[in-house]
Amino acid sequence: ANRSELLRSFISGRPRDGVALYRTEGYVVDRRSSGPSLIDASYMIFTGAANAGMGHKHHDDLSFVWYAYGKELLSDAGKYTYNYTDPIRKWIISSAAHNTVLVDGRGFDGFRATIEEVFHDETLTLIQASHRSFPAIEHVRRLVYIRPALIFVLDDLKIVSATDMQPHQHRFEQLFHLGS
Repeated sequence: ANRSELLRSFISGRPRDGVALYRTEGYVVDRRSSGPSLIDASYMIFTGAANAGMGHKHHDDLSFVWYAYGKELLSDAGKYTYNYTDPIRKWIISSAAHNTVLVDGRGFDGFRATIEEVFHDETLTLIQASHRSFPAIEHVRRLVYIRPALIFVLDDLKIVSATDMQPHQHRFEQLFHLGS
């Protein structure tokens, strides 16, 4: 009951301050407000949603959005049409459209994300999550959110299995989509 009440407050017009972890669904929401207007509010929403199903699922695991000072600072591509052949839709659901990581210029496929640890107090929220949706590579993301003005993102990408014994070099890119 407390979890449902907190979720309703986050999505209603009168959100409650706090941190909510929805481990099964794959989300962490951190919302604070120091006054009555939107400029007084801040939030960070992190996703590690490993639920299969292409209807609503994007390749956005370990991604996040961040709002503070009346502006979306790090944004998400959002929603679009459900026409699966539309090239814009293909981009919007891709990893490249989210605040996550590319390996060798490519996003990931799959539904293997896990939110492993969440810690929060009055000052900060720490999140550790991972997925193995890149071929033979594990992505571990640690996010430190110091409310409302600072985020540190630490990404570890490591080879977890090799198909041959040859050394491999990969190019890793962290993507951060700035809001308008």
